[in-house]
Parts: sequence; structure tokens; C-alpha cells
Amino acid sequence: MVHGRQIKSKIKTRPIEVLWKTQRSLVENEITRMQEDEGRTESRFELRTRASKIVLEKLTEEEQRDLKDAAADMEEHGYSEDHKRRLAKRYHKKRVYQTMESQFDEMGMTSVVFVCYKDADGKPVVNRYAIVSIF
Repeated sequence: MVHGRQIKSKIKTRPIEVLWKTQRSLVENEITRMQEDEGRTESRFELRTRASKIVLEKLTEEEQRDLKDAAADMEEHGYSEDHKRRLAKRYHKKRVYQTMESQFDEMGMTSVVFVCYKDADGKPVVNRYAIVSIF
């Protein structure tokens, strides 16, 4: 069983995503260089994709292989535990409500959901959600 799963992860990665998750400092340094040396005035977020492409172009063959290996690992095993925790904290409520609303709209089904994940300190967090509709 891999990361609590019996089947392979269904995550599809893009080189820019993998670079951001594994070598963020290279992208951050390129953004800083673009702002300081080129006088770019766009926000750091707006420059992120362009900076990532520049960094990808500058990678050695060995670094490109390492990036591909990291992408293959993410696709097979899913994101790192730390990344999963950040995503869970940030998006769990939105995802649960989207799913519950979709189930009700499609099937008229209401559910009660318990969400369990680990916070940044590794401590368990449990939340419950319910959308109560009158039939």
C-alpha cells in the first residue's frame, strides 16, 4: 500500500508544477532577477510562469532527469505529506461543499461528511459538514 492507497495516484504533473514544488528557490531567484535586472513591474505571481520557463531552459541534463524522476514519483505516490497537509487545510471545506452540492443537484442526496487530516504539526484535525435540505 502506497501512502494509504492500494492503487497508483492519478495525479498528472507538469514540469512547471514539479519545479515549483521541488526547487521553488530557483524560481524565486529568477523572479527577483527579472524584477531587479530587467525592471519588470508585474507581481511575483504574474512572473512565476515566465521565470519557471527560464529556469527549465537553464537546467542541465542531470537536473532535467532529476525533475522527471520527481514528476514520476509524484504521479505514482501523490504529493508529499507536507504538501497534502497544506492543501487539506486550505481547500477541504470548499471541496466538501462542492461535492455535497453536486450530489444533491444530481441525485437529491444529502450527506454528512467527516473530514480528517493532519495539520502542519502532524496533529489530527477532524471537521464535520452537512447540508440539510428539506425534501
